[in-house]
Amino acid sequence: MAGTLGPHCKLLDIATGNGALAVAAAQSGADVVGVDQSPQVIARARKLEKWNLKFRVMDGENLSFPDGSFDAAFSNFGIALFSDWNRGLKEMARVLKPGAVGSIATWAEPGGAAGSLLLTRLCAHVFPQYDTPLKPGGLNGIGDEKLMRRTFQQIGFGQIKIERFSNDFIIDEDMLKDPDELFVYNPIWRELGHASRSLVLERLAHDRLEAGGRLAVTSPALIVVGQKAEDTARARAVRS
Repeated sequence: MAGTLGPHCKLLDIATGNGALAVAAAQSGADVVGVDQSPQVIARARKLEKWNLKFRVMDGENLSFPDGSFDAAFSNFGIALFSDWNRGLKEMARVLKPGAVGSIATWAEPGGAAGSLLLTRLCAHVFPQYDTPLKPGGLNGIGDEKLMRRTFQQIGFGQIKIERFSNDFIIDEDMLKDPDELFVYNPIWRELGHASRSLVLERLAHDRLEAGGRLAVTSPALIVVGQKAEDTARARAVRS
């Protein structure tokens, strides 16, 4: 698969965000397009544009590129947050050429990472009678290795490799001063009433005290890489 990613290959960065990954790919010589559905995000990213790096406003669940447009595509914690990540993966596969590489990174737990995951874990302690039904919807299931392998196979990928890793996010004193900002990416926080929020913050203070003032949120993640089959229709027929 490594041979696909040479200079001048056409590469797509889906849900590019700040464009960091797209910039790194362009520096290797690839012709890169970064897309994101947020006009504000793309407006900032366009300051990084150069001859082989362009950014466009586009919905990753409905890409406007023709079939087989790219030699490689990746999404760094982007497709994982789509309301329908399965559709996002299918779109990624559609715009890839046969033999092209597709890769995503995703948080492995429904709570996501950092402050969002911290809130999910706090609620599990404070409200054990509830099954935290308000988890971020896009992340449900996408962190399951078996499901990811099966999904990649179903949309026409082979040579699938999945790696698991984790990162410790340190919750510092400044973050704790603004819970609305700390928990902004988790819809659970918006649904909690004042009394429930107080209980969560009390548990947070307790956990931080027990941790000696330095609270680390271990956030597991997956990297999934696959190669689009040379004949996707035939590959599907063989599997069925």
